[in-house]
Amino acid sequence: MRVAERLEVDQGNGVFTWQWSRQPESEEELKEWQECKDVLSTNGFSVKAVKKSLIVERGTNHPPNFTWCKWVPIKCNITAWRGNLDRLPTRVNLRRRNVDIPSVMCPLCGDYEETVDHLFTAYSVAIRVWSAFNVWCNIPPLFFFEFKDILDSHKLIRNGIQAEKIFYGLVIIACWCIWKGRNDTGF
Repeated sequence: MRVAERLEVDQGNGVFTWQWSRQPESEEELKEWQECKDVLSTNGFSVKAVKKSLIVERGTNHPPNFTWCKWVPIKCNITAWRGNLDRLPTRVNLRRRNVDIPSVMCPLCGDYEETVDHLFTAYSVAIRVWSAFNVWCNIPPLFFFEFKDILDSHKLIRNGIQAEKIFYGLVIIACWCIWKGRNDTGF
């Protein structure tokens, strides 16, 4: 449904109609809803304003740009790009999107919430993948704490621009393999 379809104009005034999949319940959700209503009633709605707000709210956790690797399959680039934005459908992200799932715990280890960072940096299989990756590439061990660290790891390679590009592509492919392995195990 489009935003315009939710706006009913009555005597020159726009009133938004809300069609919730579930009603806001927590104090935080109610506060965010009230802030949204306030912004819409005073400033109206524009895609440009929302985009600007999202960029400002993103902060420094995620770099604004993602470098696409032209020689790897598009599905690998998209997985890394979505991981960089924390938009992969992990259990935590699904819950955030109001998908009714029984648990946000990682179905693979059961010890932690399934987030992008957990799945690619802290999950025991991912740690073993990165360890084998380091040995295969003949580089010292790399340790990652966030998904962003994985995508920045190619900057640590000091064997020239071509080697850096190759390493970056291999990192993107390895991320896709971890994601595919998670999906194959879960489904």
